[in-house]
Amino acid sequence: MIRPGAGAAAGRPGPGVQIQAAHPGGRQALPETLLESELFGHKRGSFTGAQADREGLFEAADGSTLFLDEIGDVSPATQVRLLRVLQEGEVTRLGESRPRPVDARIIAATNKNLKAEVQAGRFREDLYFRLNVIPIRLPPLRQRREDILPLAEHFLQRHCQRQGRPLPTLSPRARRLLLDYKWPGNVRELEHEMERVLTLGEPGEPVSPELLSEEVRGVGEPIRDELPGRDGTLKGRIEQVERRFLEETLGQNNWNQTRTAEVLGLTRQGLIKKLQRYGIRGRGGE
Repeated sequence: MIRPGAGAAAGRPGPGVQIQAAHPGGRQALPETLLESELFGHKRGSFTGAQADREGLFEAADGSTLFLDEIGDVSPATQVRLLRVLQEGEVTRLGESRPRPVDARIIAATNKNLKAEVQAGRFREDLYFRLNVIPIRLPPLRQRREDILPLAEHFLQRHCQRQGRPLPTLSPRARRLLLDYKWPGNVRELEHEMERVLTLGEPGEPVSPELLSEEVRGVGEPIRDELPGRDGTLKGRIEQVERRFLEETLGQNNWNQTRTAEVLGLTRQGLIKKLQRYGIRGRGGE
């Protein structure tokens, strides 16, 4: 969900900041006082460990963007303070009484159904409507299989840069296993999987199936139950294999349709027809 701020929407420059408000499982990522200190700032001596005045992330994001992750799991008390900031456009540091004006675009993310959380009394309805200005619903990763390999390569590159390691490639078999897995933990699970293979693998060596977790290696139930032609007939199974092969070949060629068609021995128009038949969305690049 995106809630624009007047100044941020007008294009004022700013660095943009983010915070994970809670763990994906529902437990708040920081103790409430520390979370509020991170968000709103604090005055020296306002709580144990507050040894100096500190601005919060709302102030740091003034004129820019603040990303609040797992917003559906913050405590009721923090929800009240968030609502006040969004309503008044000002923030009060812990231990102070003087409000400070802030103007930031808010992007809030959650894996929960906030409407259901509101009905259950776990999330404030007024805060929900304040945040829900521009809702963006992102399907689970298993329904965006064309994103799996590009995201995997992105995470490999990110963590290789952080660790100063050479960038490995994904072996064809590893690519197929990644595409077949259902990813119940979505993008976070995929990133953790890429961290794992870097930890276990030799620097610069291709990522082999042996480096993947047991969950990914032991795919007993590929996503065939979500694919067209799931009637169990020979034709249906052939369609499943063909779709999986198309997606794997596209991924190996960075979703370039012309190169993929050449590899498969098809015309580009013939490839496009097959992609349309199976509902495979391209990545828009040549």
